[in-house]
Amino acid sequence: MKNNKDTTNGIMIISIYQIIPELDTDHIKYMDLDFMQRHGYKNLPADIYKCVYHGEVPVQDLNEVYRMFNRVTESDVQYLEQIGFYSHSLSVSDVVEIHTSPSESHFYFCDFIGFREVEFQKEAVISKYVIHE
Repeated sequence: MKNNKDTTNGIMIISIYQIIPELDTDHIKYMDLDFMQRHGYKNLPADIYKCVYHGEVPVQDLNEVYRMFNRVTESDVQYLEQIGFYSHSLSVSDVVEIHTSPSESHFYFCDFIGFREVEFQKEAVISKYVIHE
């Protein structure tokens, strides 16, 4: 499992990508990476994903991103909506992009347990993100 410790004093710039249900003809939403690979996916099908969040968040690693983007209590919901996140809780099959510099980023697949670094063709994503700051 990747933890990807941050070196920016507890602030990370991230984007979150989720599968668009209407385009998920193979029913891979909420499936783990091993399932996708067993069913012929060599790469994640970025063309059925959309960016649901982009911004700076007060976290240091992917585990904290996971905890932050889960809607457990009403106060969680209010906070997430306040920062511009209106989608479902971070779940298996979602992809988190960590922007390490203006020209470099890494992509992590939310798996059943933890995150796995993956290749992700962000250029193929259906809609570009809206920056929420």
